[in-house]
Amino acid sequence: MKIFTVEQIKAWDAYTIANEPVDSYALMRRAGDVFTYWFAGVWTPRPVVVFCGGGNNGGAGLVIAARLGLTGYDIRAYLCGPPESTTGDFKSAFKDFERQRPAAFKWLKAEAAFPLLPAGAVIIDALFGSGLNRAVAGWTASLMEYINQSGRTIISVDLPSGMFADRHTEGVSIL
Repeated sequence: MKIFTVEQIKAWDAYTIANEPVDSYALMRRAGDVFTYWFAGVWTPRPVVVFCGGGNNGGAGLVIAARLGLTGYDIRAYLCGPPESTTGDFKSAFKDFERQRPAAFKWLKAEAAFPLLPAGAVIIDALFGSGLNRAVAGWTASLMEYINQSGRTIISVDLPSGMFADRHTEGVSIL
């Protein structure tokens, strides 16, 4: 198996966007669709809790939540962070998600209690992707520890949140 650096992955994304042509939102939706296709082939319908960061990894999480919700899964999606710090592609994914699954989404704020996780739920980690470049700290680190200690199956989009793609990981990460 080949392991690529973050710079190589970014270069391939840029090349695809420039030459296919496909925009970054469509590329993010593709990633969400591929994950959803794989997930639905492995897991029967059950509660699914998706934790989304405000970047493109979180946007892919919203695509996944919307698609799984349309195919019979009990979906709960959470944005973990301030709405004003989300990317443009995340905002587009959120608009699409809100049209399809408006009651299934909640904004988690630092002062809020962590949500109860249903028995038998699968957690989809879409907090941070390969672009993470610093250790996770504060409330988000506590949330990640809560997820790790939940005893639920955790599946990460891209790579486990908090893990660096091409250097030693510092601090907390999804296990």
